[in-house]
Amino acid sequence: MSTDRAIASQREEIVDAFIARFGVLPEQCEQVVRTNDRGETVFFIRKRRKDPGQDTFDSVADIADAVVSAVCNAYSELLRPVIPDQITGIRRTTEPTAARHMCMLILREHYSLTMEEIGRPFGRHHATVIHGIRMTKAAMVDRPIMARVYRNACASLRLEPMI
Repeated sequence: MSTDRAIASQREEIVDAFIARFGVLPEQCEQVVRTNDRGETVFFIRKRRKDPGQDTFDSVADIADAVVSAVCNAYSELLRPVIPDQITGIRRTTEPTAARHMCMLILREHYSLTMEEIGRPFGRHHATVIHGIRMTKAAMVDRPIMARVYRNACASLRLEPMI
């Protein structure tokens, strides 16, 4: 019985720390309990996934589609035209790759998806997602136009830019 109380207490502490760190309301949090590969029960908390126009998305693919569309519009408006098929495709040219990495950053920062969940709609490995997010953050520091693309994409998704 004391173990159950200790776990409940730890959960409350984790939730409180998450709320304090990210400045979200308790209703905006989602508690997840999963069993990992070793059979251990794992608890974590993340921001609740939201669609700009609805209460929730039906799937990660729906979230990715909305983000890809917003990034395409912002990228095409400020830099060169990019279409969704280029972002989700296999090409590794500069514009689609930079736009794809921007999508990955938005999915990670605003929707708290795992690296695997982010990579799946783009047909990319989680390590590629990590690299893309790092490259986009660096590009936004070096190239102010990339930061504008990010802010415009966030604005069209009705998200508050985090960077």
